[in-house]
Amino acid sequence: VEVSADLSPELRPVRGTGPRGAVGPGTDGRLTFGVLDELPAGGSATFTVEAEAAKPGDARVTATVTGRDLPQPLKEEQPTRVTGRR
Repeated sequence: VEVSADLSPELRPVRGTGPRGAVGPGTDGRLTFGVLDELPAGGSATFTVEAEAAKPGDARVTATVTGRDLPQPLKEEQPTRVTGRR
């Protein structure tokens, strides 16, 4: 099982943390977490994304899960709004 998080340009990835430890950001706004050998049915794993505001706007974080037993990637998108300084 492999998990990645893609951040829209309104967010700058700082780091991510998962079961295999911390990961640094790529140059393309993506955090790719270490591969889990397995995640049993009913099991869980926690992945944390840390980001900074890069510019105001409607931001998105899209998490993608792939694995050999998945016929297609699983995706979940979470929106947030980045506002200007006050």
